[in-house]
Amino acid sequence: MRSVNYHVPRRAERVYFLNMERPMTYPLDPPRTDVELLDVCTELLQARFPPSWRAVAVREWPRADFDGLMTIQSNVGEDIRFVFEVKRMIKGRSDVASIAKRLRNAAIQEPSQAGVLVMSRYLPPTVREALEEETVSFIDATGNLLVKADRPALYIRDRG
Repeated sequence: MRSVNYHVPRRAERVYFLNMERPMTYPLDPPRTDVELLDVCTELLQARFPPSWRAVAVREWPRADFDGLMTIQSNVGEDIRFVFEVKRMIKGRSDVASIAKRLRNAAIQEPSQAGVLVMSRYLPPTVREALEEETVSFIDATGNLLVKADRPALYIRDRG
């Protein structure tokens, strides 16, 4: 007997927002490069938006203070900007504090208000808690994410 959801890929979950439903898939192989990691994390975020919203990441490598800028284009006319850093691994709370400080300093220098965002292959629970305490948004390639902004209001949280 076939399942009702036979069209949904094996590793999938459903994402619900604005009365819409889409299957959510995750990559089977972990990203190998920073560019692949950035693409996977951007796609994971994009999948949680309504169709009229866009997440656009612009890499600014090599920069000493951050890796690039992500702009979330909403249908309300205001864009949300994040200064981001792509890290394959974050070892612990001491790494989080230094990353947060460096990204905040970079965000202050941006001409328009920008939040801070970290993308990684996997963020253990202790690192996710530390990032949240430092008010740093995060996305990892396994689907753990917390992306917050004040203006316009945005709050997305999910566990992979």
